[in-house]
Amino acid sequence: MAVFYILGSLIVLGQNAAAIPGAIAMAVKGAFSDPMALPGALAGWSVRMAVTKGIARGVFSNEAGLGSAPMVHATANVDNPVRQGLYGLFEVFMDTIVICSMTALVVLSTGSLTGQPELTGAQLSLYAFETGLGAYGKYILSISLALFAFTTILGWYWYAETAGVYLFGVGFKPVIKIICITLVFLGCAGDKLLGGEAGSFLNNVWDFADTANGLMAIPNLIGLLLLSGTLRKLVIDFDKKRLGGEINL
Repeated sequence: MAVFYILGSLIVLGQNAAAIPGAIAMAVKGAFSDPMALPGALAGWSVRMAVTKGIARGVFSNEAGLGSAPMVHATANVDNPVRQGLYGLFEVFMDTIVICSMTALVVLSTGSLTGQPELTGAQLSLYAFETGLGAYGKYILSISLALFAFTTILGWYWYAETAGVYLFGVGFKPVIKIICITLVFLGCAGDKLLGGEAGSFLNNVWDFADTANGLMAIPNLIGLLLLSGTLRKLVIDFDKKRLGGEINL
């Protein structure tokens, strides 16, 4: 699914190659300058919000530092834990540096951000792909989003089940299933069921997700700091064995 999405993005970017430098400049200017000429503290606040949202969405997409992905990596059968850690590093690079950056460049290089300023999120990306690829862009992005969303649901269910079984035992699995299915349903149709506006409901969901991610990151980052010495020893041992020919890279 990643290859499918990346190929579609590359086609759009190839068609708009001349606009890519300007798109990068626009992204940097929008993040670190004051687009509305706000005075003093308000200008600093706008930059802070841009950085905060960028970090929050980046962490939400790649899970770096949250302590969730290790529950999956720990089930791998590898000859050295450092090797599996390298796969974890590659995940973050591919997700954030490659896929997210490509999405931003597609939106900016096609002029979608200024052409449809009222659109956000997936709708904005959909408009950008349609602008670049016509009707094909709609299908490419729709299929990619469906696959990304489905696999994300499966991945986060695995995290919930793993944590639930650890805390409450195997008999707690049915409860986890019910909770996860309910939350998926609310995420898709909660604004209709609760009678609120879709935008307000989704903003509340994102705010709750950011808060929950922050609460997960705090104990995990403390644990990572305490285990940094162990990590250093493992990396030194891995490099020594690799250079000595005991294991292959």
